[in-house]
Amino acid sequence: GPMMEKSLRTTLEISGGKTRPVIVKDQQHHPVRGDYVHLDLLEVDLKQVIHAVVQVDLTGVEDAPGVVQGGVLDQVTREINIEALPTDIPDSIVIDVSALEMNEAFNLSQATIPAELTVLDDAEETVIATIVPPTKVEAAETVEEEIGVVGEGEESAEAAGDSGDEGGE
Repeated sequence: GPMMEKSLRTTLEISGGKTRPVIVKDQQHHPVRGDYVHLDLLEVDLKQVIHAVVQVDLTGVEDAPGVVQGGVLDQVTREINIEALPTDIPDSIVIDVSALEMNEAFNLSQATIPAELTVLDDAEETVIATIVPPTKVEAAETVEEEIGVVGEGEESAEAAGDSGDEGGE
């Protein structure tokens, strides 16, 4: 799954005592023993910016006014593309959505991204999260209103009918 693909930063010690920074690009575990069967290592230049995909973690969800009012937060974007030095690449980027209102969208442009990271995705177009009113509640309210209107209509029709009868006699 996606969890396994996450690049692990590590250093490889080559016999001769030289350590080199590497990224574990691909790893396969033995199904039974669980140890590494295959490692695909990529030597990295620590001064060279590389492209990475970083997962997005949301914070402040419970405090968001839209959620407090009963809205449902939907995390639209779960990972973003960045460029950074290998040593600066975080495991995840935490984005604070505690100010998000009902029916609002939180765009990447509103997020506080660490200065050492360059975001490659379109900050204006990339929606991180939205808060929408809960759909079930809406549906229930609509139904109640319709029933109420129909009930009133019947009563007034009956009332009109009664007065009409009396007038005829």
